[in-house]
Amino acid sequence: AHCLVDGDNLDTAYPKPAADPHGIRLTEANLTALWRNYTAVGQHRLIYVNTVSVLEYEMIIRSLGGAARVIGVILTATDATVLARLTGREVGGALERHLQRSSAMAAHLDTTASRISRISTDGRTVADVAKDVVEATGWSTAPAQ
Repeated sequence: AHCLVDGDNLDTAYPKPAADPHGIRLTEANLTALWRNYTAVGQHRLIYVNTVSVLEYEMIIRSLGGAARVIGVILTATDATVLARLTGREVGGALERHLQRSSAMAAHLDTTASRISRISTDGRTVADVAKDVVEATGWSTAPAQ
């Protein structure tokens, strides 16, 4: 049993609270509430997706009640793949901004999350990437925590 939470949606509010201009506390409060609801219906594993989630272990552990085994995985792609994906997805005028942000974040994660497992997504099916993620997390063999 598992649930999926997209961290990009946890602080989607405008304007952000004056006391929390980056939405950090809002994200944590919403993740805490969602986890409480998911555990109430029997979920015991969380897939939390967000570009910087591999840098937010402490917040994730607090949100999950203080006792959690957190395993970070970064999905990677070449610059050519990123360009193709963002070009296909971006229909407005923000393509260049998205490309710059993607490149900057990849560089940031390379320096700040160097010990996190990385899985290439280039030319691969979703099922193949998911298989590698399950293997990297140990979910296929580890007992639920």
